[in-house]
Amino acid sequence: MIGDLPTDIPRGFTAFAEWSACLVYILLLRKRFTPPVLALALGLGLGLLWAVQTFAGGLPIALWTLGMAMAVAAMFAVVVVCADVSTREAGYFTARAFVLAELVASLHWQLYSYAVDQGSRGSASRWGCWSWCTARRSPRPTSSSGDISRPTSGSTSTAAPC
Repeated sequence: MIGDLPTDIPRGFTAFAEWSACLVYILLLRKRFTPPVLALALGLGLGLLWAVQTFAGGLPIALWTLGMAMAVAAMFAVVVVCADVSTREAGYFTARAFVLAELVASLHWQLYSYAVDQGSRGSASRWGCWSWCTARRSPRPTSSSGDISRPTSGSTSTAAPC
């Protein structure tokens, strides 16, 4: 019964989850730009992630890893452009944002699929699940200045737990 198999997570949700995860960490770090310019850069970042996910969705399954690598590279670009961090730190926060995004997107899709199986329909279920998932996974700043602690060489991470 192939018709009973759940569908893949929509690419738009994945792009939004990746962008939202980048946003969570960027807002906790020192910003490179003033708020209006940052908003423009973040908007362009959302467009970039959406384009990457749309392109990756058209790739054959054999190139799935290439699509994931492109998504991580796009997330890295968003973090580097928007946050005032080194390349190493941008890689660290990109990795954290990627794990957060994949977790939230898959949890959201599981909750939404369950709600649809139970008879709920429409965008209210979809966005209600998304809001709950996103609110539950937001890390908290660990310093009094509001900036998340940065990793140092030879030490373990002191950043807020995911």
